[in-house]
Amino acid sequence: MPRPRACRCSLRDPKAAYLWDVDGHRYIDCALGYGSVVLGHGHPAVADAMRQAARLGGHSTLLNRWHAELAQRFVDMIPAAEMVAFLRTGSDAVSAAVRLARAITKRRVVLHWGLHG
Repeated sequence: MPRPRACRCSLRDPKAAYLWDVDGHRYIDCALGYGSVVLGHGHPAVADAMRQAARLGGHSTLLNRWHAELAQRFVDMIPAAEMVAFLRTGSDAVSAAVRLARAITKRRVVLHWGLHG
């Protein structure tokens, strides 16, 4: 996949889909922060949720009421779901899925080549 050309400038003032450099040039962020800012830079709803989470201790790695509420929403949406697990990284999630698939199917190999993450 082609990568966007690196911006050789110092960025400041991101807002919505735009970024400005220190010289005042405006850029459109077509990469969306590689997926981390799909709602745009500084989206008010995201900023409000972050402030609330920080105020209520949501930055901890310990489970909290938001985990329980989100897990229940998943279970309500997916009738076959009996359990929900929150993992730290995508690699942890793929590893857990492979181990679970191997345990359930009793197969040694469950993935072979191809993109799976």
